[in-house]
Amino acid sequence: MSAVVEAALGSRVEPHELRSRLEVGDWDALSRTLGVVAQPELEALGERVPDIETILFCTADGLNLCTLGVYERDVGRLSALTSSIFSVAMALRKAAQADSAGLTVHLSAEETHTVLVSVHLPDVGDFVLGAQASDIQHAVLLVETRRTAEDLTQKLASVAR
Repeated sequence: MSAVVEAALGSRVEPHELRSRLEVGDWDALSRTLGVVAQPELEALGERVPDIETILFCTADGLNLCTLGVYERDVGRLSALTSSIFSVAMALRKAAQADSAGLTVHLSAEETHTVLVSVHLPDVGDFVLGAQASDIQHAVLLVETRRTAEDLTQKLASVAR
C-alpha cells in the first residue's frame, strides 16, 4: 500500500445517532477495539496488493472502525458514502427478493476499482470492508478483499463476544 497516512481507528457517536443495544461509552470502546484488531488484517491486504490506495472497515451505518490511506478529515465522509453505496445495493438485492448476506459491490471508473464486501458479526451487527486500487486487475482486488473479509469475520467474532 502506497499511502503514508496514519490509520484512523474507532468512531465516536452522539446518543441520538446510536442505533444498537450498546451504550455510547460501550460503543466508543468497542469501535476502537474492533478497529485495532482489524488493522493488521487491513495492513496485510495492503501488503498483498501493493496497488491498493485506500482500505476501510466501517459499520453498515457508516461509522468508521479502521481506515488506511485516507486523511483524518475525510474518514467520516468516506465511511458515510461507503455505507450509502452499500445500502443502495442491499436494497436493490432485497427488492429482488434475494438474501443480502455475503453481498459484494463492485465499482469501476476507468482504471480505478473499488470493492465493498459485507462482514457480519453475530450479536454485533453488519459491517463493510472496502478497498480501492488503480491499475490493477479487478479480479485480484476482488479475491483479496473477500479473503480479508473472511479473515476479519473469524478474527473479530472472538473479540466481539
